[in-house]
Amino acid sequence: MAESRFERFLIRYDKTLSARDKRSKRKKSLIFSNGSHQSTINLRMMTFSRKSIQAGTCQWFLNSPRYKNWIEKEKDILYCPRIPGAGKTILAATTIEDLTLRTTGILPLRIFIATSVELRNKRQKTCAYLHGNMWQLLGFVRKRSDLTDAIKEDIVIAAEGMFLLARLYFDSLKDKTSATEIKTSLEKFRKRSQTKEDPNNKLYLLAQAYDEAMDRIHMQQPGFQQLAARVLSWIIFARRQLTILELQHALAVSVGDKRLDEDNIRDIKDVVSVCLGLVTVDEQSGIVRLVHYNTQEYFEQTKTRLFPNAEAELATICVAYISFSIFESGLCETDSELQYRMRSRPLYDYTAQNWGHHARSATTPISGVWQFLSNRALINASNQTFCGNVLSQHQRYNQILTRGPTAIHLAAYFGLTPEVTSMLEQKVEVDSLDGHDRTPLTYASMNGHEATVKFLLEKGAKAHAPDMYPGTPLSYAVECGQEVIVKLLLSHGVAANSRAHGSTRFPFKGAQLRHYTRLKMTPLCVAALHGHEAISKLLIEKGADLEHRDLVKMTPLCIAVEENHEAVVDMLLIKGAEFESAPVHAYIPLSWAARHGYESIFNLLLKKSAHFEPENNEGGGTALTCATGARQLIITKHLLSITNVNVDWKDNSGRTPLSRAASGGHVAIIELLLDRGAKIESESNTRRTLLSFAAEEGHQDIVEFLLKRGGVNANSRDIFGRTPLHWALRYGHDQVVMNLILNEGSDPNSMDIYGSTPISVAARHDQAHLMKQLLDTGGINVVSQDCFRRTPLWYARRYGNPEVQQLLLEHIEEGRGFTLDSEDDSAVQRYEGSKPTGPTNKTCDICTMGIEFSGACYCCRICNNGNLNICLDCYQAGGHCLGRSLSLIEW
Repeated sequence: MAESRFERFLIRYDKTLSARDKRSKRKKSLIFSNGSHQSTINLRMMTFSRKSIQAGTCQWFLNSPRYKNWIEKEKDILYCPRIPGAGKTILAATTIEDLTLRTTGILPLRIFIATSVELRNKRQKTCAYLHGNMWQLLGFVRKRSDLTDAIKEDIVIAAEGMFLLARLYFDSLKDKTSATEIKTSLEKFRKRSQTKEDPNNKLYLLAQAYDEAMDRIHMQQPGFQQLAARVLSWIIFARRQLTILELQHALAVSVGDKRLDEDNIRDIKDVVSVCLGLVTVDEQSGIVRLVHYNTQEYFEQTKTRLFPNAEAELATICVAYISFSIFESGLCETDSELQYRMRSRPLYDYTAQNWGHHARSATTPISGVWQFLSNRALINASNQTFCGNVLSQHQRYNQILTRGPTAIHLAAYFGLTPEVTSMLEQKVEVDSLDGHDRTPLTYASMNGHEATVKFLLEKGAKAHAPDMYPGTPLSYAVECGQEVIVKLLLSHGVAANSRAHGSTRFPFKGAQLRHYTRLKMTPLCVAALHGHEAISKLLIEKGADLEHRDLVKMTPLCIAVEENHEAVVDMLLIKGAEFESAPVHAYIPLSWAARHGYESIFNLLLKKSAHFEPENNEGGGTALTCATGARQLIITKHLLSITNVNVDWKDNSGRTPLSRAASGGHVAIIELLLDRGAKIESESNTRRTLLSFAAEEGHQDIVEFLLKRGGVNANSRDIFGRTPLHWALRYGHDQVVMNLILNEGSDPNSMDIYGSTPISVAARHDQAHLMKQLLDTGGINVVSQDCFRRTPLWYARRYGNPEVQQLLLEHIEEGRGFTLDSEDDSAVQRYEGSKPTGPTNKTCDICTMGIEFSGACYCCRICNNGNLNICLDCYQAGGHCLGRSLSLIEW
């Protein structure tokens, strides 16, 4: 059954390749799979494996004809199935290393650590490992070649292709003290193996090898045995991977002590050694982990039997750690103090964030919890790392941390109902507020602690208690996908259309909540944003408004489309959501899907759309306009297959889909549009052509294609008289400039309506390399004056580029010199050094230079579609708009 699912995946993946990647000339994929098994390759393990494999490992695969054939082909999928433990991780690591050397910067490549090469010659890889690690056995083994040969031969046969099993077998020989003991073990390995290829038997052998490894651990001396059990408990039950220092501190804690005894810290080599091959250290990341992902799977199935009290032990150690006397000083006043605290106590970050999770999972009460929750200084110190950097920029940072979360908030956050009960019995307010005005109910709701939520509601907690953002228990439960809590809150009278929060700043590193800035969102908007289909359906059934618009006028459907949540989109459409109305300054859902290439959602919406030229899209564009401008080839093809689509529809700027495609830089889309009859000579409202937009964006392939096809004018002028050459020079596109000048005869001395030539453009935009190319073509008027009597050299001096000045001076003929009179020359000196240095978002429409935020400019709300700006320099030199209706504005 699993195999058929993977086959279906391959079919879907092959379709995805053909659909999405036809723009790429070469597509390759390498897939490693466990065949009918459900485990996967561990990527962190693979990184480690790339450094630890023996020389020559997997060379049989790299030299295989099928691998070499796959390398040579432009389009192919190589599928490598094998059972767990067969060595796919090391094979994948070796292959990635080889491909990195072969294909860097050349080939789009997919490697799925998920027609076929059999993983043969496994004997070679296993033998290489055994030979390279034989030194780990006692010295008498290395003295006898017959014994080493027997070890390699018998383990290879017994492992039956599972590299991990071979490694476990080898590790089991490390404590053997005589040849007889080793031979006895080898005989046991051989008897276990079966001649037939039975995957279930092999998995059983692997589990049996792990059982024996645990037996060997239990047979160690008591001190070693206890240390190994503690190490494995931390690695298996920790809620994230631990570094070397974190694990060392965890093992050094003595419950009841108020400080950490540095002499109790174990050497990491000893820590790894007592685990008898089940634990290793990733040298690159400093993480201590299990030796293989299958080891983790084994312990997931056996951890309750092997470590029944682990959660309670970890919780006790965590509470003891966060209760050290060093933290009784409370908040650190400075960043340096906090950094020192975190460096000196590296486990503090983990314990502060996870003590409660372990306490909730424990089956016995945890000593020290109540003492910690009763100490406000310890809670404040914990909050400082618990909250992370989320609040660090807040103007009331220290006050917020001092005010909360309080003890009851922490207990609710972790779902510690007994502790919450005890606090309420001591007259703690059930709706206590933290620094964000959040109640304990909010904390319990967002983490999905049903028992705690029920208890708080029974004790009179306000089910709709907004915080300062404003967020409510319902909105946080929706955002975090807590369906049970959503049902519970709705059953207690919370309205499905209640106002939700807008800017999420939940003060915990572990919360993993999204940050977004929309306000006036209902719970349904939040559910659509995060793709929670079941919760969305539940809210609609409870009366949620399908057409509610948030602060930017986005409906739940628009939000779901924007976030590419197909299931939610489908459900909202079935429920009758409006799909042809657009929010202000945005797109209708169909156009949004087209713009971002969400093919599945696009197809859903396309089936329901009645027309394709909606006037309420942002800028007046259509779905085709959005798709072509965003380089979405597949969606463009789909739209062009519709008979009534208008390929020459103009948006509010007068730009057609073909014009947008020229800016987007996709030759195939332009060819499709032209073949469909799109007008190559189309112009925007500012009379800019396809060639002008392509030159501005530096799309050399588009420029070359248009010039070769014909029907475009290389010297076309927009309303400011600027040609494609002007635009290419302004943005420094070398290849486009040379193509226009050398191959197509663009006029290198063409003037815009202000008399500015291409050489002037290069001078004022510091394009020294392009200026040299222009000057080398010959025939350039280097002393041309614009309507303000400014020459290229004037601009070079104005903007202080010595290289540009020198180039111009070298090409000015003797006796012609600098044409500005003394008054103009003094003006140059007066403007010297005044080049805008701050951030800009306005551009002078005469000199095309940026206007800094702190300055002023003259603007016209009529010319250039109501967006014409002239800097003070150009205005003082006589610049004005066509309508002479300028007004000075400060900004």
